[in-house]
Amino acid sequence: MLRATLLSALVALLSTDPPSETPPPAQAIDEEVEGEEAIDLEGEPGEASEEEERTSCRFVLDPAHPDVALGASVVRVRTTTYGARCSDTSEVFEVRSDGTPLFRLEGGFVYAQCDEGGIVLERDGASVRIVPWRSTLILDPATAVRLERAWQEEAGGNWAELAVFLGRFAAAGEEARAWTLAARASLREGDLAKADRHLARARSLGRPDATWEERRARLARQITEVQRRTMPVRFGKPRRLGKLVFLPRTPSDRPEGIGAGPSAGLFWQGQKLCVEQEPAEPRAMRCFDVQTGRWGATEPLRIEGGIPGRLERGDCAETTCYEQSFLWHSALPQLNERECPPLFLESESDFVDLVPGPLFVLQAAKGLEVADREGKRRPLPDGIPSGWLRATNGSTLAGGHLYFFGAALRDGARPVRTWLPFRGTLSNVEQVLVSPDRTHVAVLTSSPNELWLVPMATANAKPVPPGP
Repeated sequence: MLRATLLSALVALLSTDPPSETPPPAQAIDEEVEGEEAIDLEGEPGEASEEEERTSCRFVLDPAHPDVALGASVVRVRTTTYGARCSDTSEVFEVRSDGTPLFRLEGGFVYAQCDEGGIVLERDGASVRIVPWRSTLILDPATAVRLERAWQEEAGGNWAELAVFLGRFAAAGEEARAWTLAARASLREGDLAKADRHLARARSLGRPDATWEERRARLARQITEVQRRTMPVRFGKPRRLGKLVFLPRTPSDRPEGIGAGPSAGLFWQGQKLCVEQEPAEPRAMRCFDVQTGRWGATEPLRIEGGIPGRLERGDCAETTCYEQSFLWHSALPQLNERECPPLFLESESDFVDLVPGPLFVLQAAKGLEVADREGKRRPLPDGIPSGWLRATNGSTLAGGHLYFFGAALRDGARPVRTWLPFRGTLSNVEQVLVSPDRTHVAVLTSSPNELWLVPMATANAKPVPPGP
């Protein structure tokens, strides 16, 4: 994915001119594209290779002195860092004028060329012109027209990446349109969570015109309707159980690193939801009985059943990859500091939860998988067995191939399908913990820190009534 990040110190060298102003043309241009390898290593752990591609230009600004020219170049540097089990590749584009950096962007452009007006950088129909002899950056005014045509023609594209690209040039109107196109694309893919997120980003940029605002309102209604028709689980009315002094960890918390955090402070014990009272010793808890609808007395914190121990994630001493990490659990045999656990993740969203038996539940390209302590994976074509869920202290798993990732409900059999069960009812959802019998979910929210209980039932079953 494109990760477009400007370096503010370099952008300060540029000033944005109004689109109507045309830079003075250069009289002659020499363009040359070169490819060269600056470093070529064998790929040993900790080493790196670097490839450089350069587009060089010469601008003759004064016809009376054709031998005096301004040199400029667009340099793409691709760096590959090698680890013990993986490699990571990054790209950086930099525009230079006589060796002085004018503009830098991490990621990549589709196209870069020189013409009489300067250096043109283009991505998905949007183009930006950099005028080296004036240190000026100009966004092509035709970009808005192209976005309108894309909407009318229902064209596909990398709209979210284009929106990020446009956002670097203070082009709020064009950026909002690109995010709106991204929301429509995600809606058509069935990824309602991403569609809602893109739509919120577009709305946060203001209202470029009434036509696009009406389109966003129509998309919001469509998201609501599609969710109503397709969500495979139904949820009842949320019940507020109380305000929390702090947000406790749960058995399903995604780990933040080696040795991350204490054991869970929010968990299920059968039909009771137990909550740690204070982040201090001696640790104490109170439990809410779903059947009676009442809180019990304060008692020492204890967790019965489930998977004792701590989930860990971190980098291995033998790897230097940015996007991959390993999973381990303290219930498994310990390794010495030079050994790497065999189970690697390519992204944060690969980890789903823990279950007794195989231990790790993972999201793969073809659906849910489980992995054992040797790192061996096997698919789960029929989803998570109910017996595994009943043996937990709560999890993100909602039955079958369904599981929660933050506030979103995902279909693990079809990775792009997501829903937002609490859209319009609860905001700032931090964590969802499904009861072992899958009749309720506990929902943690922030700002303010609160605990909610929500009845849950499959779409073809009678909804579970809320507690008294």
